[in-house]
Amino acid sequence: MIEVINLSKTFSLSKKQQKEMGAEISGNTIDAVSNISFGCKPGRIFTLLGPNGAGKTTTLRMIATILKPTGGHIKVAGYDVVEQEVEVRRRLGFLTGSTGLYDRLTPNEFITYFGKLSGMPDDLIEKKKRIVRQIGYKFICKQTHCKIQYRYETKSFYCPHHDSRSGSSGI
Repeated sequence: MIEVINLSKTFSLSKKQQKEMGAEISGNTIDAVSNISFGCKPGRIFTLLGPNGAGKTTTLRMIATILKPTGGHIKVAGYDVVEQEVEVRRRLGFLTGSTGLYDRLTPNEFITYFGKLSGMPDDLIEKKKRIVRQIGYKFICKQTHCKIQYRYETKSFYCPHHDSRSGSSGI
């Protein structure tokens, strides 16, 4: 279960950014996400849909503990993303095609990297890689990098059907 309650994220802008944005903004901050709430029940796929700049990626990055919210609360499997970020990472997989940091990693290297980052045992990392191959991404796992292009402005995530507190998490 993922619960998002009154979530907000405000970014401070540098003088250069303020100048580049011109009349689009007033002040030195910009609200990327403003007071949103939703829930994703186990076994469901939830999609955020909206135009560029609507806050979809920022919201997912807050759920995944990559960014800290400015306001509101997020719980993943009952764990708070700010107070219990390690527990959240153990129960949540996050892959985006727009990180800009991992273009040279193969999908297998990507799984290994984030698995180790979140303290996942090696045998579980290998299991995740086997699952990826079994669901038909074998051809991707042999490529030299993870560059994936998206044409639609949607962000979807899956809420695992099992009890995430058991330690077995979805991909």
